[in-house]
Amino acid sequence: MKNKEKKNIVVTSLEYIDYIVKHRANLWRVWHEVWPRLTKSFHVKEGDLVKVPNLILKHDNSKFSVEEFEPYRNYFYPAYGQKVAGVKDAMNMAYRVHIWRNPHHWQHWFLAEDDGNDVSYRMPVENIVELLCDWGAMKFVYADTTIEEWYNQRKDTRRLHCDSKKVLENLVSYYDLAVEDARKHNDESIEFYREVEWRKLKPQIKEAWERVGEECAGERFHEDWEKHKLRRIEKDVLMGFYEEEE
Repeated sequence: MKNKEKKNIVVTSLEYIDYIVKHRANLWRVWHEVWPRLTKSFHVKEGDLVKVPNLILKHDNSKFSVEEFEPYRNYFYPAYGQKVAGVKDAMNMAYRVHIWRNPHHWQHWFLAEDDGNDVSYRMPVENIVELLCDWGAMKFVYADTTIEEWYNQRKDTRRLHCDSKKVLENLVSYYDLAVEDARKHNDESIEFYREVEWRKLKPQIKEAWERVGEECAGERFHEDWEKHKLRRIEKDVLMGFYEEEE
């Protein structure tokens, strides 16, 4: 692998790591706005809500794993903007693994049986709440429609259990209000949440970053990081990995 190619892997890896971090930061923004509203809904019990923060703490941690990180990065952040042969198949397999590791996906609760019948199982309410937080976080990136509009355009393809569908459809409007309020209050809060997530995810980021180093034949590139215009928190975390080695 040429030096230029190695540097490109570092850049795309940093971009993908920051995407995961920012997504989780936005998830917290949605949750902090929506939970007071959810306490007023008869579809959600207090016992469901108390489980959600712990779910968000672990949300998408598996995306740093060896089975998921590289296929996702190579598909969404391809080197030189070009997707190589087989990257889509690898991504599909990684997504399949991701779904089975993460019960906030509705597909986790859907089963195609050997006899040709499809079965949808009830999603626990706390997983529905996390799913909607996930969709809400994406609205900070794709703001062309509301969450409710986006869902209504696709609900016939979301194979949810009828009880889970009822809960989701009764809660979704709360999330549009939460996203609207999160934007209104201050967008600067994203930087606070982002810094918190970089620190919380340090063990997972380290695991992925070590594999990036292996891809680049052990080269560390910290001399070149100034070119990547990293934020202070990113430098603190990544440079800390090398200081631990010395």
